[in-house]
Amino acid sequence: MILHVAYKLDNKKGRALSKHEKESVQDRKKKIQEECWAKMGLMLDFVKQGHGTTNDGNSARRFFREPKEAAKITQVDFDLISRLALILEVHKKKSF
Repeated sequence: MILHVAYKLDNKKGRALSKHEKESVQDRKKKIQEECWAKMGLMLDFVKQGHGTTNDGNSARRFFREPKEAAKITQVDFDLISRLALILEVHKKKSF
């Protein structure tokens, strides 16, 4: 969810309608993916043949383990990311 919000931050819309807006979203997505790989070692939101995408629980835990870096890369508010990280951690500890 955070990634999809981050991709569309420049457009300030839930949907990219025009060709220019779609290109902007794709450019931003590529930039975020490249930065996540370079700075965090995470391949996020890539298609895995026959398995969906590379977004899984392990990737989420690694992404939220470094909330400052995740916020810097995505330009999503640090407090939001750190609170979601806390929720993920609490949920993990409550699961049996």
